[in-house]
Amino acid sequence: MILASKLDPLWTEAKELSLSLESLLLQLTSLVASKGGLKQKQFDKLLSKFDESHLGPLREPYKDPKTENVINLKASTLSELGLKAEDNNEKVCLLKVVAELGDQMKQPPYYCIASDVTGSLCVLSVFNAAPDFHLQRADSVAVAQPNFSHHQFDFVPFQKEEVGANGDVILSKRSVSFRLMRLNSPLDLVVNGRKANKSMQAFAKVGVEAKAS
Repeated sequence: MILASKLDPLWTEAKELSLSLESLLLQLTSLVASKGGLKQKQFDKLLSKFDESHLGPLREPYKDPKTENVINLKASTLSELGLKAEDNNEKVCLLKVVAELGDQMKQPPYYCIASDVTGSLCVLSVFNAAPDFHLQRADSVAVAQPNFSHHQFDFVPFQKEEVGANGDVILSKRSVSFRLMRLNSPLDLVVNGRKANKSMQAFAKVGVEAKAS
């Protein structure tokens, strides 16, 4: 997007998307590092509210949607999850919502910051969520067979060049680091012990455009 903006300076959407993505990545990194902005005493109180009953139906034998085999899921912390999908086929992760990003992003997915029982945090991204879908702080969310990844890299912010004392251009790098759990739909969540309902999912929209022959 940065290259596209340089090649076509009049294409402002590329610059806007670059700035929006940079802001998102830095905000996610900051929220994970700061425990969602909670003070330690508040964070500890939130962790004390973990309850395995909030696994809800995921405490029972689980039917794998891919193989249709029935398996018993093992409750796992973030540190026990693998970075490959097959590593987590028999795992379920129970988390507490620490903070949500709100409506800063004009496009999906929905983002929030969540912690496991040990105090380790990750970003939770939920695709295909309804516009009014929200999770509140201290909500319990359980995810079966989690899709888990770790994002860590440096980047040069869009148009953030600095000039040194000798006139040389200095590229100021910023760092991104967070773990991410991705869900294709809010229907993959168990919230406070209950399976998410269809009202939490966005409806598909079909547009028809008539063109002259």
